[in-house]
Amino acid sequence: MINICLLAALKVMILAFTKQMTSHWPKLSKIVRDLMNKRVGGGAAFYSFIDFVVSVNQPITLMIVPIAHHKVSGYFWTVFNIDYIAKW
Repeated sequence: MINICLLAALKVMILAFTKQMTSHWPKLSKIVRDLMNKRVGGGAAFYSFIDFVVSVNQPITLMIVPIAHHKVSGYFWTVFNIDYIAKW
């Protein structure tokens, strides 16, 4: 499970240190991508964090939105395939 304090610290870093984070956006997006790829899941706090990242107007949004979209569409596509195969 992902720690709520970690997500709160990431939110503060994103909002408070925008100019200082210029060279660190790729690193931060990799961290978020790795958290999204974990099989454990993050619960409501992680989904709230992803909603925050998508809604905030920062450079990380441009890096995370395609990954989140792929994850969501891949999930629905997998559910669709399983249902389709089960009916076939």
